[in-house]
Amino acid sequence: MYVPSFVRRNVKEQLSRFRQNKNKAVGPAYRVKYFDRGCLERLIPICQLCHSFIVCRLGTTLVCIDQHAAHERIRFEKLLGNLNRYTRTFTFRTPPCIQVKKAELEVSRKYSCCLKRWFRYKERKKPDSRTSICGNMILLQSSLLFGIKLEASDFVASLQKLQDSHGHYNDFIPDRVKSICALRSCRGSFMFGDILTKLECSGIVREMLLCSSPYVCAHLRPTCVPFISY
Repeated sequence: MYVPSFVRRNVKEQLSRFRQNKNKAVGPAYRVKYFDRGCLERLIPICQLCHSFIVCRLGTTLVCIDQHAAHERIRFEKLLGNLNRYTRTFTFRTPPCIQVKKAELEVSRKYSCCLKRWFRYKERKKPDSRTSICGNMILLQSSLLFGIKLEASDFVASLQKLQDSHGHYNDFIPDRVKSICALRSCRGSFMFGDILTKLECSGIVREMLLCSSPYVCAHLRPTCVPFISY
């Protein structure tokens, strides 16, 4: 994550009050060599800078958190955890016919338990052993999430993903669903320029601990970085 120079200058000004108070406990006197979940647990929020970043103390190191990226990650994982609440069923008036290969047809049979949450489909005819392209799949219904429905191309992409992963998914979620949730969480999260209270800053840091991937946002941008040691 890029930290602008004006943020660094403002942070250095904030450091002066901690250096002046030598009797105040500021945490273990060490510098961060790598940043893990244990470091997140020990973060102490100090202030918001430039209405864009949350500055936290970790021992003798200051950590900068991108308020937009961190809040986006928090919202993204909450959406993924409550998909049943937001997902509706869309029925195609004219069900699309999908041409699939034999391997993909086998995937649709083998991992139907993963697919039936998002799609309702059926086979149109038996496979033809003389060619690698076999009968059509008919897509009857798909999921509707925040007004956006999953298309036939999303069904094919899901088949290919399950085929490549050999079904190693405890709770399969199509890439299109993740993309929709990422866009939704991005638009609803704190933006640069939003003024946060100390309580809101602490809340973001606390909720980051509940995330499975707290170090990147829904679009895989870094959420936090240690950048000054004193």
